[in-house]
Amino acid sequence: MHHQNPFVTYSIENGVLHLSCKAGVHISISDAHRIVADRLMVQGEREYPAVCVLEGILQVDHTALEFFAREGMVLITALAFITNEKRHLDYLVGYFLKIGLPGIPSGVFAQLEQGLEFLNKHQ
Repeated sequence: MHHQNPFVTYSIENGVLHLSCKAGVHISISDAHRIVADRLMVQGEREYPAVCVLEGILQVDHTALEFFAREGMVLITALAFITNEKRHLDYLVGYFLKIGLPGIPSGVFAQLEQGLEFLNKHQ
């Protein structure tokens, strides 16, 4: 299945949920609710490991980060963040890894292939 909204493109390939952030996005709490609702629709209420390519994100509100890190992890079994951008590593990914996702194996990778290898170990 393939779906997109103004913020993210979603697909499921080989048992992995792929989320790619669109270029230049700013995400508020209401946007975060839509992103998660669309993701759950794409998943069809089934659990999946997920790879999230962050390259397009410019800003995420703190309340949106909190939502993603808690309620936003429903039906995610493992999570691989893909980014080379220092601002993502310092802020977005650092936040997720610092608070500790609730029992979800997670990692940060520079290349998509590395993230997929990580997720294959957690399927």
